[in-house]
Amino acid sequence: MTIAVRVSSFVLISALVLGPNLAGAQESAPALPATETPPVPAANAEPILKDHQQQLLSYQERLSQLSTKISVAEAKLDSLKQTVLAGVAAGTRAVLIHQNDLGDNFVLERAEYLLDGGVLFDKENTDGSLDRQKRFELFNGLLPPGNHEVKVSLVYRGSSFGSYTYLAGYKFKVESKYILNAVDGRLNTLTIVSHEKSNVTEETKDRMAVRYDLAVTADESAKEAPK
Repeated sequence: MTIAVRVSSFVLISALVLGPNLAGAQESAPALPATETPPVPAANAEPILKDHQQQLLSYQERLSQLSTKISVAEAKLDSLKQTVLAGVAAGTRAVLIHQNDLGDNFVLERAEYLLDGGVLFDKENTDGSLDRQKRFELFNGLLPPGNHEVKVSLVYRGSSFGSYTYLAGYKFKVESKYILNAVDGRLNTLTIVSHEKSNVTEETKDRMAVRYDLAVTADESAKEAPK
């Protein structure tokens, strides 16, 4: 009985001594902060947005260039239309002819002809079909009397045949312009001849030239029919 009382007393004393300390320790222990899950960034969102913006700018630039080309073409067409309409009222006939006399040394790949700013002919062909058309008519109609500007732009490629095989694959651009004085009441025939000058001291590219052969004759079509 004595031992049991002592043990119980010891347990009671220990509880009284340690109890408040344990409670205080529990109350004074700081609370652990709650763990927040960081947001997952969209890694590819910004690069993709930049790519779309660049593509949009590229499309807008191409659209602007195309719009400018269309406007220029319309202006040239209007200019040519006004020239022809004025010619119809005046009754001066003109014929413009393309003639390629450069031979087998060069292959014509593109030809562009302008009359008073309007496009008469603009064709590009790299398979040789344009070069095989050595002579053809560019314009046959009425023009107002007086001066008219003719512009020529030709692109040739060096041929693998002929005397200048070392120029095969090289391209040469020939540009020229001419003032056609359309004589009133006459037939004005202008033959535009691309040819090679005979001056052998010049470089090959400098020997390529354009010549204008103008013939002014009576216009048989303008004569009145016999009564």
